[in-house]
Amino acid sequence: MTHGHDDHYKGLLPVLENFKVENLIIPDVDINEGFSDALEIAQKRKIPVEKCEKGDVITLDKRTYIEVLHPKKGAYFNESDVNNNSLVLKLNFKDVSILFTGDIEKEAERLLCEDGVDLSADVLKVAHHGSLTSSTEEFLDSVNPDVAVISVGKNNFGHPSKEVLERMDIRDIYVLRTDMSGALVLKTYGEKIRIRETVP
Repeated sequence: MTHGHDDHYKGLLPVLENFKVENLIIPDVDINEGFSDALEIAQKRKIPVEKCEKGDVITLDKRTYIEVLHPKKGAYFNESDVNNNSLVLKLNFKDVSILFTGDIEKEAERLLCEDGVDLSADVLKVAHHGSLTSSTEEFLDSVNPDVAVISVGKNNFGHPSKEVLERMDIRDIYVLRTDMSGALVLKTYGEKIRIRETVP
């Protein structure tokens, strides 16, 4: 669970209730907004809960691992900014990397850039559904992705932002949106990535 907003965790509740889950991973912050339902299920089903912070590594197999890039121990956002305390994860498999950004906004993006974290990735899961509060020029330049995936549906917020789309267009980043392409399935053997759209 990257953070405790409904659109990012409600779908995980039936997974926790109905499937065998070995670990529930959440950010190591004092803000508990939205986590209580999941933690209650985890306790009931005896699912271990791991709190992750910058510097942690989740090893999936000999060639596949996830780096936890944010939040940073002792430097999370105290103002109950749930978005900016989202887990930021970088999935690495052979020569391929994918950056998952939760709903971080420009403040967390700036912190990541200032910390000198290796943000470079082939695919960027765009933060906060393409909101204008995220995807700053500095952050996009640091990630330098070939592909950007925007998870977005019908909404009243104007996501994705026209300005964010323009920033990506200027950088020749190929953009895919779930509101136009449906669920996106990425497949790789560690060199190139094939992306399948589910909308006919």
